[in-house]
Amino acid sequence: PMMGIVEWRESFEGTSGVLGALPFQMDDTLLPGETKQMHLYEARFLALFEQAIAKHGSCVCHMYFTGSGEAAAIATLVEIIEWRRQDVGVFVRVRAVGRVRIADLVSADPFLTIAAVETKDKESSSEEVSTLVEEVRELYSQCVQLQTKLDKGQINLRTSNDFEWGHESSEDIVSFKVDLPELLKTHEDIMKNGKVSEEELVSFLALSGFEAVHRLSAIDMEDTQVRLLMLRQLLVERHKILQAKSALCELKLD
Repeated sequence: PMMGIVEWRESFEGTSGVLGALPFQMDDTLLPGETKQMHLYEARFLALFEQAIAKHGSCVCHMYFTGSGEAAAIATLVEIIEWRRQDVGVFVRVRAVGRVRIADLVSADPFLTIAAVETKDKESSSEEVSTLVEEVRELYSQCVQLQTKLDKGQINLRTSNDFEWGHESSEDIVSFKVDLPELLKTHEDIMKNGKVSEEELVSFLALSGFEAVHRLSAIDMEDTQVRLLMLRQLLVERHKILQAKSALCELKLD
């Protein structure tokens, strides 16, 4: 169960809490529900890890930077869910459990430390949102079926998910392999302890595998309906592509 975020909230002063920040490029945006594994070996990141474990409920944030060094105002809140020390450094596995807005830069030495304010979508229980969620579920399910058909008989040659280089290393994002109901069941604790609505979590889980520009845009939104509208269009386009690939494969088999 996800309890680190609850412990981190207990350290708040007012509405914000302190978090160590791992720097990433915009292309590495992590969405709620996704996981990443990293090998931390630089002294500053090892110090960040130790502080997160000791003082922040095992929580850190992923802070995103442009190529010119400008930081995004939104960051991903992640919780360390597994770790083991190595001969050099430490292996960690994290899961994104929410989003934070950067209120202030607390320190840059020995690692980036920020004052973070949790953010979530505005409450919405409209019929339009419910309809969009059902449309997204159906489109996603169809994409899973088509992707499964395309993958049938193919051999995955990857034998290990352990990475050998720095903190930027990440797991492959598995998209259209598992249907949404199963994904939601896996992440029930995010809805409970992360205080994320089912509609909001659906809108993030179904975005896995899409381009970075859409992913960063998605975490910056605070309106579930707007995100679902964007997602529906992306899924319609992906469904067409998968249908075309499936048809080509059938032609080759004939």
